[in-house]
Amino acid sequence: MGMPGPGEPAPPLRARPVFGLEVDLAAWTARGPAVVVFLRYLGSPFTRASLARLQAAFPRLDVRGIGVVALTDSPLAAGRDFVPRHHLLFPVICDPERALYRAWGVDAGGLAGALAGLARGGVALEALRQGHGRVDGRWASRPSAFLVAPGGEVAWAWRGAHPAAVVPVDEVVERAEGLTG
Repeated sequence: MGMPGPGEPAPPLRARPVFGLEVDLAAWTARGPAVVVFLRYLGSPFTRASLARLQAAFPRLDVRGIGVVALTDSPLAAGRDFVPRHHLLFPVICDPERALYRAWGVDAGGLAGALAGLARGGVALEALRQGHGRVDGRWASRPSAFLVAPGGEVAWAWRGAHPAAVVPVDEVVERAEGLTG
């Protein structure tokens, strides 16, 4: 199955986050839009940069009733350490078996793309300032982000060109706010 694009129904997403109540995307989108972000393992500096940007934008999304959930392929133990240490206020789901990654069509990744991405500068410097932790997931996967409209249809989808890509959170926020009027 390929990655869902705009106008297509979002795949199911129902899982227990590191902390908090079960996330049920269908229930969330019955009330409003939701942002779903698939990242690499928590030790990745690029994942850390994406999460830091998402955390900074979270109050702006939350006040408008926009749900936010991030997924990582790190094990639950890593998530239980990482989430409170980094004060993440939105749900983070650990999916080390990558079942949700496969369901959403974002499980592909490869060495060539990883090496090409690491050769790029720009965002890589910001990400490297976040530090590198333990490699406890698939290091060559590319991040992906989705904006799911009320009713469960994908309104916008983004796929990082390489594993070193950082989620364009400013664009996510702008598009999400556009769905709330």
